[in-house]
Amino acid sequence: MSPLTGAIATFIAAWVARDVCDIIVAAVTALIVTARRSATRPRTTATTDCLALLNNNDS
Repeated sequence: MSPLTGAIATFIAAWVARDVCDIIVAAVTALIVTARRSATRPRTTATTDCLALLNNNDS
């Protein structure tokens, strides 16, 4: 492989890796934000009722 071809291939690989890294960071950030919202949001009556039913079945 000529030095120019190697340089072009390296540039393309770095460009693709940068895009993939941006996508991964965005996905992880979205998961963290979603998890925080779920943890801080008050539970609905339906959720509380379901949890009560599950706890009663464990006995």
